[in-house]
Amino acid sequence: MLGIEFSLAVSTHASEELMIARAWRAAADNHLLVIIPRHAQRGASIARLLEENGLRVTLRTEHRIPPSDTDILIADTTGEVDNFCAHAKLIFMGGSMVKHGGHNVIEAAARGKAIIVGPHTDNFMDEVEYLRSRGALEIAENEQELASKWAEISTGESARHRLEAATIAAYRNLPDKVEEYIELVAAAIDLHHAKTVQ
Repeated sequence: MLGIEFSLAVSTHASEELMIARAWRAAADNHLLVIIPRHAQRGASIARLLEENGLRVTLRTEHRIPPSDTDILIADTTGEVDNFCAHAKLIFMGGSMVKHGGHNVIEAAARGKAIIVGPHTDNFMDEVEYLRSRGALEIAENEQELASKWAEISTGESARHRLEAATIAAYRNLPDKVEEYIELVAAAIDLHHAKTVQ
C-alpha cells in the first residue's frame, strides 16, 4: 500500500493525536505512524499541531506516498480505513484515550492485527471485553502505558505475533449476534405497533 511498514492510529479525536504521537515517539517505533482522524477535514490542523511539536508530517491528500523523511502521515482522505488496517503492523483504536467512548475494535480484529485501546471504550464495552478476555487486545490506561505497550508490540515480534494469533482466534469465534439483533428489532416493532393501535 505505502511500500513501507507502518503503525496505525484510526478514528482519532481532538486532544488524542498529540498524545498518540508522543507515545509513538517514546516507544521508539521506527515505523511510520499513520493517523486517520475520525473527521478527515481536521487533517491540516492536526498536521500543524504535530509539526509544532517537532514532527515531520505529510498529508495523504498532498502525497499518496509520503516522502522518506516523514514521521507521521495524516490520512485526511475517506474510504481507506479498511485498506490501512489490512497493512498496518499494529492498530491503535481512537476515541478511547479521551472520553469519547471508543470505536469499533471488531474492524481491526477482522484483519487479525495487534490492537491497543485506551481506557474509554464505553461505546464498545462488550466487544473490548470479549477481545481482552481472550488476550486479543491491550488496554492502555494513560499515555505512559500507551508508550510502553506500543514499544512492546512494535519492537517485539513475539508480543505482536501473540496478539495477532489471539485476535484471529477471537474473531473466528465471535458469537453470532444476528439472531439477537433480529429479536431486538422484532420487539421494538411490536412495541411500536402496540402503541399505535392504542
